[in-house]
Amino acid sequence: MRSRALFIGFVVLNAAFAAALVYFVMRSGSSPSTPSIPGTLTAFQTSPPPPTVTAPPSTQPRSNPVPTLPPTNGVAQNPAGTETRPPATPLAAGKQFGWKDVESSNYLSYLKNIREVGCPEKMVRQIIFNDGNDLFNQRRLEAAITHDFKWWQPDTQYSAGGYNPEYQSRMQTLVLDRRELLTRLLGENWEQEDKAPSIATHTVALTGPVLGALPLDIYMGVQEICTRSMSRHQDYMMGRFNEGLPTSQVELARLRDQTRKELSVILDRDQLEEFLLRFSHNASKLRQDLRGLGISSDEFRLIFRATDQIDHQIQLEYGGEEALSPKQREQMTRQREQAVQNVLGKDRYSRLILSRDPLYRQAQMMVMQSGADDALTPELYEILRSAQARRQQVQGDRQMSAEEKQNALIAINQEQLQKQRKLLQRGN
Repeated sequence: MRSRALFIGFVVLNAAFAAALVYFVMRSGSSPSTPSIPGTLTAFQTSPPPPTVTAPPSTQPRSNPVPTLPPTNGVAQNPAGTETRPPATPLAAGKQFGWKDVESSNYLSYLKNIREVGCPEKMVRQIIFNDGNDLFNQRRLEAAITHDFKWWQPDTQYSAGGYNPEYQSRMQTLVLDRRELLTRLLGENWEQEDKAPSIATHTVALTGPVLGALPLDIYMGVQEICTRSMSRHQDYMMGRFNEGLPTSQVELARLRDQTRKELSVILDRDQLEEFLLRFSHNASKLRQDLRGLGISSDEFRLIFRATDQIDHQIQLEYGGEEALSPKQREQMTRQREQAVQNVLGKDRYSRLILSRDPLYRQAQMMVMQSGADDALTPELYEILRSAQARRQQVQGDRQMSAEEKQNALIAINQEQLQKQRKLLQRGN
């Protein structure tokens, strides 16, 4: 009996608790939601969804939500004791202001609200700096992606020296936009409070989703390293020229290695690879080596990963393959070529071997200069190769006189010119 009575008591108690919980939830759902002022301010939430592009991480503290202010028992404090501050307009429930709203008129209302509830002016200004910098970083990333170049293709003009005029122009515009925005929100002479480094000038255009997302301090660190690297290279070249001495490929490789080591201190592995793919000496050579094979960005990346360290080590120790002994050259070449073949496959690797023929390179250059389709390169190569073979045959014929040889060579050259002109015109 006692157990039964206890059981019934627990059932009644649970039922009462459930009823109270339902009543509380229904009442909370029907009453309007208003922020607690003062106290921790309710944040504003912007209506548009966040962009799909991830902005660079901010190196400064986030501006939202606003930190908790000291409690005032619900009464506006008046330090002077002579004037009562009007109550602040309640902030819109469920909304959070951030960098996406900095340029909107509502952002000014947001700043007015947090000032009226007693947020220190120093903190308000820091919020403005943080939101303005986040907006700038987001647009910097968008510009870096929009103005990135096809670093896996040999004909890009931006890989040499890293100069990208479209990106440079866009960055200068963003710097001016940031200055105008902060002046409007903070007034004049805010530069003394600004802790963000200026990126109005660039040595190298760090484009793409990885390099474009670098935090500003790392971004500027890379620029400084590149500036020092270019200065060292120019000083070395000028010094050798003034002394009348040839340049040493080993010394040049060591200068490049110094730059790599400095970059590896501030960049992680993926960031360093993105930089080297665009601007390194080995990537530039590889682009030319793979010309005409229709290499994709993923394939170029795989080949670069397989060959870069091999080539870099050879350059550091010997200056280049030409300085290796026959046995060393054979071993290094086999290792490198196997790595390339594994990525390209048999057919395209055969085309790569063919493309290393100087005549094939000449055909490629002629097709490129004429603006014709790259697919005409093999056919033009056959024309050049056939004409060269006939010239060699004429020059080696001992039964022909000098005059006969000259006339035969002229005829071969004229025939070659006619065939290649007809082929290239067909391609246009």
